[in-house]
Amino acid sequence: MTDRPTDSDLTAFLEAVSGVKPIKQDKIQLKPRASKPKTPKVDIQRNQAQAEFFFSDQFQAHFPDEGPLRWRREDVDSHRLKQLRRGDFQPALLLDLHGLTRENAKREIAALLLAARKQQAECVSIMHGFGTHTLKQAVPNWLVQHPLVQALHQAPLEWGGKAAILVLLDIIT
Repeated sequence: MTDRPTDSDLTAFLEAVSGVKPIKQDKIQLKPRASKPKTPKVDIQRNQAQAEFFFSDQFQAHFPDEGPLRWRREDVDSHRLKQLRRGDFQPALLLDLHGLTRENAKREIAALLLAARKQQAECVSIMHGFGTHTLKQAVPNWLVQHPLVQALHQAPLEWGGKAAILVLLDIIT
């Protein structure tokens, strides 16, 4: 089997298209679509830097020695923390920090909080894992510094258990 047409194929083709006339092309000039202004990279970096500003490595929050990891802001009702513990809030966004350095984890958490604010997500889940316990100890200390964070609690088993944190956020409308 060859890819080249035979003489009989070429003759048949020429006979089939013998009466065909070319179509006259009417050219329509389309106006260029107004493009959305692109978000400058500087704004993204500034937003991320503002979010990261709240994450100091020197700050050490006080968490209870007994029981699971938990914390709530003073102005937040203790019932909200109980709801978070029971799993009444389903996380709208999930973040997995496995394999990240501390600095990369900070950036990812900052991006998560910005995304949650934009999407008006009330609850997010951050999976820090076990590993060397570096992120397990650092992540809660970073989160309690951020003004959007109302409360945090060790996640129920279905959301990661001891290797994850559920975070309750202020919804800014």
